[in-house]
Amino acid sequence: MKTTIAICGHQNTVENTSYRYTKHCVKVPCEDGVLLCHTLTGELVLVGRGEDSESTTQQLIKSWFLVPEDFDECKWADEVRHIAKLLRTRNSGKSHFTILTTTDCNARCFYCYEMGMRRYTMTAKTARDVGEYIARVCKGKKVTISWFGGEPLLNREPIEIISRALQERGIPFDAIITSNGYYLDTAVAEKAARDWHIISAQITIDGTEENYNRTKAYINCDEQSPYRRVLDNIGHALDAGMCVNVRLNMDRANADDLFAVVEELAERFGPRPELSVHVALLKKLVGDIHAFTSGEEALSYRNGIEDKLRELGYLRETEYHPGLSTNQCMADNDSCEVILPDGRIEKCEHLDEKEIVGDIYSDDRNKEIIENWKETVRFSNCADCALYPKCVSLKKCPWMQEGCSQLRQISQLKRIEQMIRNYYLENRDRMDGTKHDEVDIENATGGSRW
Repeated sequence: MKTTIAICGHQNTVENTSYRYTKHCVKVPCEDGVLLCHTLTGELVLVGRGEDSESTTQQLIKSWFLVPEDFDECKWADEVRHIAKLLRTRNSGKSHFTILTTTDCNARCFYCYEMGMRRYTMTAKTARDVGEYIARVCKGKKVTISWFGGEPLLNREPIEIISRALQERGIPFDAIITSNGYYLDTAVAEKAARDWHIISAQITIDGTEENYNRTKAYINCDEQSPYRRVLDNIGHALDAGMCVNVRLNMDRANADDLFAVVEELAERFGPRPELSVHVALLKKLVGDIHAFTSGEEALSYRNGIEDKLRELGYLRETEYHPGLSTNQCMADNDSCEVILPDGRIEKCEHLDEKEIVGDIYSDDRNKEIIENWKETVRFSNCADCALYPKCVSLKKCPWMQEGCSQLRQISQLKRIEQMIRNYYLENRDRMDGTKHDEVDIENATGGSRW
């Protein structure tokens, strides 16, 4: 966030001008006054009770918490974002590669957006070529590999080949994996952590045992209960030293059931800092889902489950960082590429062959497609949204075709408010009685300081 603060600079006070709080300010009452978080700069300040109003006002103007009545926050955020992207692009290279080892999967989830897509796998030769490609374009810098599918562990050979190739070339790397967890047994988990440098795995749970087994509908399955096997494998991954993020996919049909899942996870694993859990609302993309009757109903269920996760220590509040975002995701980030099983390259892992921008055998890229993915869109509720600096909405994104819902806004706002409260409770002694002291909140906000 230091770059953003440097771009913004300090605002000068203009005489005979009426000021108001910026719309990009989140206010959280606390025992010592009010915590103010600027969602563009990421700065956090405690305005205590009884402080001198004039000096406080001047400081809030200087730091953009107070702005002139006619100030256009969205226009300003867009300008700052543009400059920040130019500065980052100047120094960036290819550093994040999402690699599909296969588009095949051993599960048949009814909601899967890959339903009907072509199923094919990466060969050993292509994997060797991918290793050479990454070594060439990363220019010796550390990279992150995201193993994806399909189910990436259905075809483990490319993971082994590419990981070994990077190690042999002295390329530092970390890896994460999105998996249903069915094949992540003790031996695979230990190898993943040791040889493939996988530090984190995301595994989806769709309900308690009966609902999970019905939803996943695994094929070629010898297990009487895949649910039990996957829970065992979550334990194997944790024991191997990986972090595990359990994703609870929720629609109306399984919403009640997920409370029981949370209880079972707590009973089985207890408090473990490497284990986190989050709730994801299913969206209708290809498969049908069981929709909630209203956004309020969905939010009520989500809040209830998240409150329980927070109580158990499974909800990682620091996953949400205030401060300017320059990208929505890999699709509009020049440092990211998606490599398909045959070596072709896309910008989005959710499209599967629809918009190829090139391949690993050439540096030629379809610049028109790449630039089209950077086109953003504003929705009607953006103008007054405190989270606009945090939100980059891509016009082409299939997840944003319905716009930005009130449910999404409220959910994100609740997260940042909770993160601010957590920081205040952990650092109250340091903040108490201070007005403009610099407080390091790097762990909570990704580097912003006040």
